[in-house]
Amino acid sequence: MNQNSKTPSSSSRNVTNKLKTNKKRESPPKKRYKLLPGNGCHQAIAEVRAILVPPTEDKKNFSLILPDGVKLDATFKNSRLLWLAYNKPEIQGEHWFRGYPKMKDDRLVSLQIVAWDGNMPTSPTGEELWEFTGVWTLQKNLTVQRSILVEEVRRIAEETGFIKKFKYTFINSADWVKNKKLWVGYVYKVSCRRVGNMLEIKKVIPYACPRIKPSPPSVSRRDK
Repeated sequence: MNQNSKTPSSSSRNVTNKLKTNKKRESPPKKRYKLLPGNGCHQAIAEVRAILVPPTEDKKNFSLILPDGVKLDATFKNSRLLWLAYNKPEIQGEHWFRGYPKMKDDRLVSLQIVAWDGNMPTSPTGEELWEFTGVWTLQKNLTVQRSILVEEVRRIAEETGFIKKFKYTFINSADWVKNKKLWVGYVYKVSCRRVGNMLEIKKVIPYACPRIKPSPPSVSRRDK
């Protein structure tokens, strides 16, 4: 053996191991986020004919006034659309608007505008469009989660462990649950009708559901 070769002493090894241990303790635990079933296909979209009203002194946001008088806060997907709304007077007034609706306390409260006019309305009958794709939950709402495929969403999820979700409720959901059209944990596309500032289900399309659904707890296998 070469006597000139040096090996780390026991004390230096202990110091190195201690530094590694302290580094592990200082590192925050990795935050985790939960992907809901069907993440990537979730969507909440509306098309409405409305009047866009600019902000006033006592109100900072734009407003949308729908044909029956319901008023929603209007926001915009990006700064360019907001600039156009401020600087192009022809955009203010009555148009068809497409956007992402939001609810609070079971009521529609706002629409984040992504476009106006163009090919709207897409409904062949010229009606408002309210469509949602998401997961039906135990709380009797449809939860729509932002897609992890979007770079910004993925970055925020990695930093915070949180992915933004939006919840939508419907005034007649109990009927659809009773008729076994909505099952907890499954993904559906739900087409709705607006009733004032609330939503009513018109049609439910299974989007990612098993072909054979489980029986309710009150029904045994023998009763099938």
